[in-house]
Amino acid sequence: MMTSTTDFYDTIRERSESDADFRISLLKNAAESIISGDLEEGKAALRLYIKTTIGYKRLADLTGIHPKSLVRMLGPEGNPRASNLTNLLAQALQQEGIHLNVKAPPKTANPPLAATSA
Repeated sequence: MMTSTTDFYDTIRERSESDADFRISLLKNAAESIISGDLEEGKAALRLYIKTTIGYKRLADLTGIHPKSLVRMLGPEGNPRASNLTNLLAQALQQEGIHLNVKAPPKTANPPLAATSA
């Protein structure tokens, strides 16, 4: 028997309602993916967070972007502008009371090779 998409989202929604750490992990995954350049993973994580927590209608009210436009831009074929994507992420982070801090990775004994010109 195959689980329906609705059951999946209901399960994630129930977990999101009762577990703040879970909600935060969804947003953290979205932010890390977007920052590292994995736009598809970032959009998917942000879409999952929105669908199971804040909802597109509330996010539209906060951003001034029509709900259908939000759905399209975060969909698999969507290509959101950086300003829209960061606005959506910022609104979601604000809803959770989260502030991101970006840190450089620790220095390693063997730094990556620098490019040289010939």
